[in-house]
Amino acid sequence: MAPAFEVKKPRKIWEDADVVRLFASPLFTTYAIPEGADPGMDAAYWVPLLALYSGARIGELAGLLVADVESGDSSPARFLIGKAKTRAGRREIMLHPELLRLGFLDYVAAMKEQGRTRLFPATGILPDGTTGKYLSDWFGTYRVAQGAEKPGQDFHSVRTTHQAGGCGMGSRTQKLAEFS
Repeated sequence: MAPAFEVKKPRKIWEDADVVRLFASPLFTTYAIPEGADPGMDAAYWVPLLALYSGARIGELAGLLVADVESGDSSPARFLIGKAKTRAGRREIMLHPELLRLGFLDYVAAMKEQGRTRLFPATGILPDGTTGKYLSDWFGTYRVAQGAEKPGQDFHSVRTTHQAGGCGMGSRTQKLAEFS
């Protein structure tokens, strides 16, 4: 009897050289935000970095609300994933010090000051209410243009890399810090 679900092939983690190549691009070194609707403006910069340092899914990040980010006045800065793919996906994630150094809380404050509800208002929302599809499609093209292209790697591979302990500490973080 066949299983009732499809077993997906595991995604490959990003190698150090691919992570550095991608995050050494002008988007991440000079905040050269791409134009057009698909990349979602500032989301093109922040969502890959948030994924790299948190392991969150693209849809979870693209759908964040300004109110989901807590600045850490009385506790460590963090964001809340309330709308997730699974019930276990609802969680609280501490913000990595590198995200703080890069100014993520300043970006959140600017969105709040503008009266925004969504943290990344330029990301598209599909009719079913999900976010991240257009950003994911754009990211696939962008990473190939930066030379970070290997079979089995996509945006979700950033999450897999984080889960494998590839980011957030050690050599990759040090290498990334050299470019920002």
